[in-house]
Amino acid sequence: VSDASERARLLTQLAFTFIDLRQLDGARAKLNEAHTCDANAEGLDEAIATVSYDPSAWEPVINALSQQAEVATGEVRARLLVRAARIYCLQAPEEPAREALLRDAVEADPQNDVANFLLESLLAEQGRTAEIVAVHEGRVAAAREDARARLYQHLASLWAIRFVDVGTTAAFYERALRAFYEQGADAFAGHLAAFNFLREVWGPQKLWTALLELADLGLEAPILEEDLLILAGAAGEIAYQELGDVERAAAYFGWVQRIEADNEQLLAFLGTHPEAQSLVD
Repeated sequence: VSDASERARLLTQLAFTFIDLRQLDGARAKLNEAHTCDANAEGLDEAIATVSYDPSAWEPVINALSQQAEVATGEVRARLLVRAARIYCLQAPEEPAREALLRDAVEADPQNDVANFLLESLLAEQGRTAEIVAVHEGRVAAAREDARARLYQHLASLWAIRFVDVGTTAAFYERALRAFYEQGADAFAGHLAAFNFLREVWGPQKLWTALLELADLGLEAPILEEDLLILAGAAGEIAYQELGDVERAAAYFGWVQRIEADNEQLLAFLGTHPEAQSLVD
């Protein structure tokens, strides 16, 4: 990276990674390098403050941060608590106080990405998956209503990529789809991929009715016509192939016919169920 400010920002992020990995010397080296590049880099002051203490007298630092946090609110309170928790991680990672500090930070600023990440990591290390779900549900509950759909989408991706938990990923994608379809799915470019993911996950569980309920919401949402075509076709296939419900399938393929009369899925359906032509029309 040739830009000094950008390099400093990236070095600062790397320093935080070293801190969270309990590699204090590595963190300090990266911070020195970042300071040389740009002393005003984003997050640099906070990172320096996190490692600038005497390791032989770290507990008074924790106490001072806790006292400052008591009279602070929101983002400032969360930042102070996160700094204290990181020092605990460096000096006494097994102390229960570290978890308490992170929970307090998340309560103070529910959408604080750093506080959430560190609390998730702590809980994941101990296999406390259900508690991570509870943290995420609390985060959604604290979010503005118009921000919840995108947050559900973010959390679904998090469970897929970071925690590799198919069941929980599906649960959050279902909530994301419901929220997006109610608010307008044009803001969720991957809604069809999410629907197909649920089709793959729920299929073995025979949760076809629940999947069609989601499709019904999508078909009434202000989505793109080409997305409407794909969603209706998928719903039609599920209705007659998995549930044997020709009448319901015909209703879905009615949507398809209005958009693309020579659609292959539509023609395949009518080829096996010619009696449904009048229902489709």
